[in-house]
Amino acid sequence: MSDAASASDTIARIEFTETGNSGPCKRFGWSHEEEEHTWTIGRCAELVVPLPPGERYLRLDVSLVPFVHPPRLAEQRLRIEINGRALRELALDGQDIVSVDIDVGQLADPDALCLVFNQPDAASPRSLGLSADGRVLGFGFQWLRVRRVQQLGASPFEPRTLASGGSVARAGAQGSEPGSVIVLGDLQAREVQEIAARIPSFERSFAFTWMAPAETGTSAQAAALREAANLSAVWCQLVPGRPEPSLLDLVPEGVPTVTFPRLTMPVLWPFDGPDRRLVPEPAYPDGRYVFGDTVAAGLADAAGTDDELFAEYLRRSAEQCPNVDAALEEYAEMLGEADRRCTIRVAELILDQFHEVKLFHNYEDPTGVLLRHIATRAIIQSGLYREFGLATVLRELSELTQGYQGLFQNQVPINPIVAQRYGLRWYDPAARYRYTYNKWTVRDYTLQYIRWRPWCF
Repeated sequence: MSDAASASDTIARIEFTETGNSGPCKRFGWSHEEEEHTWTIGRCAELVVPLPPGERYLRLDVSLVPFVHPPRLAEQRLRIEINGRALRELALDGQDIVSVDIDVGQLADPDALCLVFNQPDAASPRSLGLSADGRVLGFGFQWLRVRRVQQLGASPFEPRTLASGGSVARAGAQGSEPGSVIVLGDLQAREVQEIAARIPSFERSFAFTWMAPAETGTSAQAAALREAANLSAVWCQLVPGRPEPSLLDLVPEGVPTVTFPRLTMPVLWPFDGPDRRLVPEPAYPDGRYVFGDTVAAGLADAAGTDDELFAEYLRRSAEQCPNVDAALEEYAEMLGEADRRCTIRVAELILDQFHEVKLFHNYEDPTGVLLRHIATRAIIQSGLYREFGLATVLRELSELTQGYQGLFQNQVPINPIVAQRYGLRWYDPAARYRYTYNKWTVRDYTLQYIRWRPWCF
């Protein structure tokens, strides 16, 4: 899938998660939605994707993972039919992205894509002795996208997978000594490093070293490069408004360098701001509530019951909430600028998904969705998968990050007014948020903040 794809080229984006939008498109052969995917069941599943009139060349991308249990079920075959036309059969043994170029002029019905997924090897966990689950499982569908392309990149209707694409040669001398990967950035970069370092295929082949720019000067970074044995890649986080770290100028020629942006989402926390009460205290060296809320701070001296205070908080929030369209346009420009500087792009993913999926726990701490995306793209762009096979590495990464929440220690609730105005379909007013070792609803958190109550004893 091309990272350069513009969001405006996307005709349809279907998510098969619990909070996804796949329901109206399904016809038969589907199980219930789960957190990460939806399983196809039986030998066949059908999906219908409407098309706008006048389309010519399209590209269909489907992210999916087969139900396998080696050695008894090492892979599953997949045959796709598009509007009655059968494609060549594929065999998948792990998570992959299947892509098909489509000439709409060859479709019998140009108004929709009728997709039939035939899976002759589907099996139940019960039949393999794994569990009591009797569902006959084929593939776990994660997402599907249809987008416009200017020309066909391959023969129409010929399927290909991400794993079948060209590999990027790994830099550095090959031998028994593990390769070194240096990861430079803040806590977000550390999470990316930890994800990659825990992938089973990488554990004995690569040594990942994380360095925080605030704690390691240029001389220390240069020393790390010089001392790195068999340097295989450098992954570097770029911060908006700041120049590229000088470390990048020191990377030896031929060593893959991957850059990714520092991830933030200010639009969903528009009231973040200073609070005169935020000062260091013995129990709270960084301050009691480190993520500000100017609306709540304005009620610090207000009297009233909890119900009255929260109602007034919502009323003032509605009055003070900025124009969401203007805020989102400014945010999109910021993301676009970050994409232009980095080899890993995030703008399309964030803008396409933040209505559907929770992407941040607070304005600077991303969830596992984004951190996993950065790790995946860094692995692919630096070619670390080459010795093991991309399908194997992606499968291991998917298994490793099942249920991964990202930087979740301080989950700051999104203001209900903000959630409503942005139309966040995943938002649950009754959800509880983790703030260190506490779990509060948005009402609990807001009242705690207004009254500046202590939360650890």
